[in-house]
Order: sequence, then C-alpha cells, then structure tokens
Amino acid sequence: MTYYVSITHEFYGHGASRIVDILGADTFDGAEVFATRAEAEARIEEFDQTVYRTMYNETGRPALRVKTPSQLTPRQSAQRIV
Repeated sequence: MTYYVSITHEFYGHGASRIVDILGADTFDGAEVFATRAEAEARIEEFDQTVYRTMYNETGRPALRVKTPSQLTPRQSAQRIV
C-alpha cells in the first residue's frame, strides 16, 4: 500500500479558512509517496523539527496526517498525478 502526508493550513479572515494539500516531493515529480506508514510518520517528525514560516494570515504550523489513497479528496488525488 502507498501512503501520503496531508497538510492542513488554517487561516484567519473571511472566506476559505482552510487549505488541505499533499506533501510535495523534493523534485517536480508530484506528491511524495511513502511505501509504509512508518516512513510517512518519520517524514512528519522530520518536518515538525524544522523552522516553519507561516504564510500570510496563517494561524500557525499546519497539521500533517498520514493518508491512504482511498482517504484522499478528489482535489488531493489530482495533485498526485504527474
């Protein structure tokens, strides 16, 4: 099975206050794919140890979660196509 890391950004203000994306690969090959849940969780731990600079009006660090392909939304599924 393959796993992805979902990133949820929360923003202050009116309108859409949440953006959910898939963690991108370090290259231009689309989404980062993990062979095991443990690899995806290790990537989240690595991300959480780095300095994160919030985007404009972002409320704080984004929430990262491990997801299987069946748990991805249609928008997220489209992002993983290269």
